[in-house]
Amino acid sequence: MKILRRVIIVICMMFILSKSTILLPDSEGKYSDEAIIYDINKNMLIDNDKFVVDRFIIDDGKTYMEYKLIRIEQGWSFSETALQIKNDENEIFEYRGGGSSSKLWGEQGVLEFSKIEITDNIIIKYEQYDRIFEMTVDTSKEGDNS
Repeated sequence: MKILRRVIIVICMMFILSKSTILLPDSEGKYSDEAIIYDINKNMLIDNDKFVVDRFIIDDGKTYMEYKLIRIEQGWSFSETALQIKNDENEIFEYRGGGSSSKLWGEQGVLEFSKIEITDNIIIKYEQYDRIFEMTVDTSKEGDNS
């Protein structure tokens, strides 16, 4: 009986450890060497939850936005399609899809948009029912290829 219990514990520990390495944030190897990366790290409150834009990445004719949603308030779901992103020249980034993973503190994801000219500022607008916010992100600094 002790051996069976130990085997079950070892199997459970192996499962937990394998899943925990998948959940670690790692952007290395996702993008090509020619990718232009803008480190943003700017946040905005949606009700009591914090929406964080980590980075914009331009790579291979596409624009990616890495984000986090740190949840305090439960009971609503974040809809990526409610995001509208445009530059200073009013060109709209066309949403193409994305993915996210649940975390203990909320969710973390990457959204894909069409490639348009990055200007000094990018405007991010979220509008879903009564949840509305807008943030301006400064992209005037040169992209960093690291």
